[in-house]
Amino acid sequence: EQIADDMDDPHPHCAFTAQFGHCSQELMNLLMTGAATSNVFDGVKDMGGLLMKGCLGRPHVGYLTQIEALRYCSVGTYLKTPKKPIWIVGSSSHFTVLFALDMAPITESNSDQILEKCRRAFKVVDGDENGFIQMTSLRDVLLLLDLMDKVGEAGLP
Repeated sequence: EQIADDMDDPHPHCAFTAQFGHCSQELMNLLMTGAATSNVFDGVKDMGGLLMKGCLGRPHVGYLTQIEALRYCSVGTYLKTPKKPIWIVGSSSHFTVLFALDMAPITESNSDQILEKCRRAFKVVDGDENGFIQMTSLRDVLLLLDLMDKVGEAGLP
């Protein structure tokens, strides 16, 4: 029952195997994150009332895909920067496992962490991911970043 709740389309025709017997994204996400979500982006997106679920946190094993280079999807930073330096890489016909012997590939600098925090706060306000927000939404971004006390109210709409 929990697995069906995780999926965007929990109808009986949705299975863990896709066309030609390939593994579905729901099964991959279940194995990597413990939740059978249907997407690889970070968080939940509201698509006009339909909630699309992606990865909700950093898993131990990450995921990369060849089809992101073709711009068919966008893998979120949670799956790109797993807790352990292990990634499953999906291609059009098979999966490969990549790993590193040390933590260097997933170690984020302080500036990387700040940049990611800013991106997440901006995405909360820019739900359509247009890359722009209304001036009136700047206050919300600053609140999410705990910067209102440093910036103050001056000049904000």
